[in-house]
Amino acid sequence: MLDALADIIRTGNLTPRANRVLESFLKLLNEFRTAMTDSFNELVRKIITDIKLKERLEEEEKGDRSKAESKIANINSFISDVVRYTEMNPEGGVEGFLEEVALVTDIDQFDQTQEKVSLMTIHSAKGLEFPVVMIGGLEEGMLPLISANNLEDIEEERRLFFVGATRAKDWLVLGCAEQRMRWGSPLISKPSRFVKEIPGELLMGGWKRTTPPVSSSVRLARRPALARDEAEQTRGFDPDDLHIGLLVRHPTFGLGMVIGFKRNGLDSRIEVDFDQVGRKILILRYARLEPGN
Repeated sequence: MLDALADIIRTGNLTPRANRVLESFLKLLNEFRTAMTDSFNELVRKIITDIKLKERLEEEEKGDRSKAESKIANINSFISDVVRYTEMNPEGGVEGFLEEVALVTDIDQFDQTQEKVSLMTIHSAKGLEFPVVMIGGLEEGMLPLISANNLEDIEEERRLFFVGATRAKDWLVLGCAEQRMRWGSPLISKPSRFVKEIPGELLMGGWKRTTPPVSSSVRLARRPALARDEAEQTRGFDPDDLHIGLLVRHPTFGLGMVIGFKRNGLDSRIEVDFDQVGRKILILRYARLEPGN
């Protein structure tokens, strides 16, 4: 591209003014390419300064001071992100930074005018808004992640949760599981600390209902624990009765034989060889199994 620009300038077919503008642009590109050998921080600062980006934004929005300040704040935030990236990835450079922040996803073509449910990550939702937002998996180990083991990591996870929560214009529904399958075993989930940090007056739930003082409401949505008598009805036989060769019947899969299991009360994992669909691994609590004979 740089060679093509130089060729156009050499032909002299442009007007003097267009030629000067193109020469100035080519000079900037060459300077930036040379500066790429310096620190990534300084390259970004040089580009923003040399093209007078902040000054141009102020000029473009001179009729709306708050809008101009907001755009400049975005530029400053971008610089801060670059500085933070450089500190954590001193060898990353321009390519590494672009790989991290410029991933193209389906969200780039997202159409907010369509009435439909959209499933996306919190990262993908940045910059978007919806009347209703539902955030699931608000559990310790998921948000914040298990790997977030120091204050800086936790704070980053908290900012991520804030981004997701502020996508909601009218209603925000927060949910967590009572129990989740982790590494092949069912584990009891603990609600995220971030939910507990929300002021009580902003929460609406079955146990507490208030008028929210802000436009965006927050509802803490947790699946109620399975009552013991309900659990008794789901299994049809005692977990202690499990044994290889036991005949069982499933409402969908039909008749089958237990060929393996890992005993853990109602959370026992059972491998069943069904006559019609073959082998399935089920959790006793949810399997709705009945004796097959």
